[in-house]
Amino acid sequence: MKGGIYMSINELSRLEIIIKVVEKRLKQSEAADILNVEIRHIKRLVKKYRFEGATGLISRERGGPGNHSLPKGRY
Repeated sequence: MKGGIYMSINELSRLEIIIKVVEKRLKQSEAADILNVEIRHIKRLVKKYRFEGATGLISRERGGPGNHSLPKGRY
């Protein structure tokens, strides 16, 4: 199955909470407490969700090289 959207369990739970905030079923401060982040970060996540949808909440670091990996050809 190519071209699908793959989300981790943490990203899925974050998505559910952000959707509740967008639908005004949950306050931003409550969402911040649940996700253990600042309200400012919740605002950024809501903005990303509104512009990009669920794909906006997926980690951009996925699939990239690790922070401690050696450059290719230098072993």
